[in-house]
Amino acid sequence: MMYPEPTSTDYLLELLHHHLQSDWSGGLTNWRKQLGDALETWNVSLTQRLLAELAHQELDIVGQAHLHMGRGGLLARQEQWSRALDKLETAEKLFAQTDDVVGHCWVLLTQGNLYSNQGNWGKALIAYQRAAALFQEQGDAYSEAQTLVNMGAAYYAQSRWGEALQAYRQSLHTFLDVGDIQSAAMCLNGLGDILTDLGNYEEAIECYQASLEIFTEAGHIDGQVATLNNLGRTHDYAARSEEALACYQESLGLAQQQGDLRSQAIALDNLGVTLQSLGRHDEALIAHEQSLSIYRQLGDQHSASATLNHLGMVERSQRLFAAAELHFEEALTIKRKIDDRRGLASVLINLTLLRISQDRWEEVKSLTEEAAMLAEETQADEPLATAHMLLGLISHVQERDFRAAANHYAQAVVLAWEYNAVTGQRINRAIVRHLKDLVQHGKIKEARVICAHILQNGRQRLGDDYPSALEDFESLWSA
Repeated sequence: MMYPEPTSTDYLLELLHHHLQSDWSGGLTNWRKQLGDALETWNVSLTQRLLAELAHQELDIVGQAHLHMGRGGLLARQEQWSRALDKLETAEKLFAQTDDVVGHCWVLLTQGNLYSNQGNWGKALIAYQRAAALFQEQGDAYSEAQTLVNMGAAYYAQSRWGEALQAYRQSLHTFLDVGDIQSAAMCLNGLGDILTDLGNYEEAIECYQASLEIFTEAGHIDGQVATLNNLGRTHDYAARSEEALACYQESLGLAQQQGDLRSQAIALDNLGVTLQSLGRHDEALIAHEQSLSIYRQLGDQHSASATLNHLGMVERSQRLFAAAELHFEEALTIKRKIDDRRGLASVLINLTLLRISQDRWEEVKSLTEEAAMLAEETQADEPLATAHMLLGLISHVQERDFRAAANHYAQAVVLAWEYNAVTGQRINRAIVRHLKDLVQHGKIKEARVICAHILQNGRQRLGDDYPSALEDFESLWSA
């Protein structure tokens, strides 16, 4: 996504560090500075000691709010999301009883960021909207714009394209008005993400290139690194794999110059995905393994689990089933531990595909149904679309119920295109391939019933918003 990543723990603690340096009654100036330094250097033991010291002071209500906010930040750093949210909720209630509107806004923002980390976009948006409303009441257009950036990211995650575009564009105008060119570049990255997922690749590339030019001129290496990764993703989606590789390699080189391990891991993981698409499987495995090693070194379980998922996908494609199973199972364990239900759905989908490759159909339906349930709970359209496609396959191949299959396939097509054009094309290819197989085996009636249902459902739900969504099925119907 954008730079800086608005849903990361680092971003949360950056905000917390910023606010703990500000003035509040209690008279603990030296303590505040020490805690700020501890948070900035991620010194967990020192942070714990300082928070314990604060707990023994005689605090007014603002001081109590900061104490709970600090504890919430520490727990978030330790990836104890539920406990962190409990502390932040207490802090928010305390801030609401004071005149410290800025503190109230920041704690709402941190709540939104943690909910985003868990894929709970509904609650994240409520927190962001409350913060934005408070900033607006204060006439603080700049902070409102910063909050709208986070809202744009949350809308983006839910495929609410129109609202996401509006949030980023409103922020962009504000940042340009006040001359904050680097924040404007961040917004251009967000706009590029949305345009990429809508299939408007050339417009997306223009946004990223404008952003890259700003960051390069400013000597902002971190911004260049993130923008190059985003630009690479767009080239990937536009089937320009060599251009994507060049972007990822440049991003990796800059991150290595900076000694930025996290950005190196991101670029390596992206490289692995692109190398896999080019059929360079051995190189893909090496890139993913290097990325995983860095994430483990950093203690970043969330990102490590995503890379384990990618590693398992490469191994499955190479029929290294035992290795793939180990990596998928490890990813599942981490996802369950950190309560990443959205990510859990994606790993379950890949484990399902592994079971199909292993011809272990007895496990396929339960895995797919769990993935579909989690994806629906977290409004994760991409894994939900794939789950419906797989349920369609199960209904048809295993249960011989082609009408149930037609319902699942139709649902998969709509969800995939509502998510983004790339997912829509991928789901279309898989279903069309299955329908053509039916025709070749003489099951023309079944293929036509399924195709007709997809067309009828798609026309009703997609309308004219996705003109290319049904072209494959219209061609098949006319053949």
